[in-house]
Amino acid sequence: MKVKFIVTKEIIRKRFEEIAQDIKNRYNIDLEAVYDKYDNHLPYHNKEHAEAVLYYADYFLQKSHAFINTSIRYKNLIRIAAYLHDVGHQGLKNKGKDNLNIQIAKHIMEKEIKPYSLILQDYIALTEFPYPSNFVFLDMKAKILRTADMCQIFIKDIDIYKLCYDLHKNELQNNIPEDEKSFMQQQYQFYESIAKDNKLFKQYFNQHKNKIFNKWL
Repeated sequence: MKVKFIVTKEIIRKRFEEIAQDIKNRYNIDLEAVYDKYDNHLPYHNKEHAEAVLYYADYFLQKSHAFINTSIRYKNLIRIAAYLHDVGHQGLKNKGKDNLNIQIAKHIMEKEIKPYSLILQDYIALTEFPYPSNFVFLDMKAKILRTADMCQIFIKDIDIYKLCYDLHKNELQNNIPEDEKSFMQQQYQFYESIAKDNKLFKQYFNQHKNKIFNKWL
């Protein structure tokens, strides 16, 4: 399947099904079954988010020259980590303590996916937010996973306001501005801050940010 950056949720789901079937055939790992077993049905950290992160990780793997000569196994481990990086996420319970969510995901990897769990645990740890340090050298897989984790806002038929509201108000129960414009301007500034420290994300955000956030700026 030829991948594009701006796509619909239907296309993302279709690509997930292709990747999931390939991984099941190669490694006898049922990605969706693992996720469903530990799914807490959160407003934001849910299967739609997992599929979006997988899609964009796959997109970057296909577009990056750094992965032209790498093995399919290596790339598939990144794809698995992208889909399962938030598996078992506790939402409000671990608010402000994403390291605890990472530990849960690592434990699930150890329990459900062998013999790849140790590698996957290392990969999943790269997505902890806020990032433990901006000064640690990041290789390309880390940049891909971190960028893919932020790319759900680019989906063509996503309700970007609902996406942000579900995370901050419904899942984390934050106090947010009652005024929609003020809230979304805050979100715009958040993504701008991500772009400042992430060149890969910045490349795409700068290209599409006005179309995404224009009605609130």
